[in-house]
Amino acid sequence: MTGPPDPESSPAGRAPAAGSGSKPSAAGVSRASLWPHPDRPRPVARRSTLIGLAIAIPSLLLIDGLLTTLAYVSTGSLPIAIGILLFMFVVSGGELALMAYLTRLQQRRRGNRLRRGVELPP
Repeated sequence: MTGPPDPESSPAGRAPAAGSGSKPSAAGVSRASLWPHPDRPRPVARRSTLIGLAIAIPSLLLIDGLLTTLAYVSTGSLPIAIGILLFMFVVSGGELALMAYLTRLQQRRRGNRLRRGVELPP
């Protein structure tokens, strides 16, 4: 009957031979170096911004388009309906922009507090 394998004899437990060109195993890496701190601000990437815009703009146009249709049916005037569409699109887009700005501001403040070593509330 044999016991569990010795970690030193297993390939995952050994460091690669010198000059082999392979990366060292992750067995000796701590969890802290693999995952960022949970309170660390997440960077805003161009890809996530474009994906967010690809979702937000069509949904705003759909909702505001329905309101425009209701305005056109109720008033019978196309210029009033288009005015309502533009007004609602600006208001809705401004609301999203304000929320994005405030979220980014909060992340920057939290990041500054973490750099200074100030204790953050849970």
